[in-house]
Amino acid sequence: MTESVSNRPGAAPGSLARGGLHVAASPLNPLKLDLAVLLLLLPCLWLALELAGVAAGTVVGTLAGSSTAGALWLVWRTRALIRRERERQRGAQQE
Repeated sequence: MTESVSNRPGAAPGSLARGGLHVAASPLNPLKLDLAVLLLLLPCLWLALELAGVAAGTVVGTLAGSSTAGALWLVWRTRALIRRERERQRGAQQE
């Protein structure tokens, strides 16, 4: 059991065995980053509100509003990225 991850035979491409964690190229990678940021910021916001001693109703309202704004941002970004990718594919087909 002392074998390291990088010594495993037949490791999948993009795995830790290749020297780092890599994500396959995708037009939605920027969206994944946005989602990760939201998933980190919302708990930090909750913690900050709790430590500040804000009333429970205000905390719930603030988190609900922030979550809704984040979800709308992700929807808008997803639609824009998909639209851009479709236009790029159409341009490539016409050439």
